[in-house]
Amino acid sequence: IEGWVDSFADLLETMTGQRPQLRWQPVTGSAADASAGPDRDVLWWEQPFQFNPQALVWVGAPRESWEHAATLMLKAAGLETVPEGEAQKTWQEILSQWLSGLARSIGAALGQEVTCLAGTEHAPPTDQQEWAVVAIAFEDRALPPLTVSFSMPLQALLAAPQATPAQEPKDLAAEPGQTAPSSRTMDLLLDVELPVSI
Repeated sequence: IEGWVDSFADLLETMTGQRPQLRWQPVTGSAADASAGPDRDVLWWEQPFQFNPQALVWVGAPRESWEHAATLMLKAAGLETVPEGEAQKTWQEILSQWLSGLARSIGAALGQEVTCLAGTEHAPPTDQQEWAVVAIAFEDRALPPLTVSFSMPLQALLAAPQATPAQEPKDLAAEPGQTAPSSRTMDLLLDVELPVSI
């Protein structure tokens, strides 16, 4: 997971001129449990991939976080003031580059080419339960965390190469006396080798 976090930090440093400190933690529960509930002004991005229409990744960013990161990028590009609506477009550009790197890594894990399709602003389904929560701190301030989740079909596709049919039923539930993994999304991210830089 450190490679994934570093790749996003590298990307933000390249675009903003500042390298943020990032830390992550797995969360199991609702979107509200992952600090991206409806009481916060969260911008959700749904990213599909060409190889399977049900393979989706969601990234939720509180307004304070995406506006600050995008403003830093625009100022690094020489803009003194940020036109209305430009910050959101810039944040989507940041996400596009990060998710393109993720697509290449998923493709390497699955042994096939994987590319991003056109994404959209769309929240994950209410039954989504596994999240990666990423806290971001720039030089001048700490920001509310981002929330990332993989769709269940994508989780299944990534998990399948690591399990034989005989093992799958056993892996679905913890045996008596064992503790279930805190986050299936995090387990999958640990298995997918993401690039250190994009």
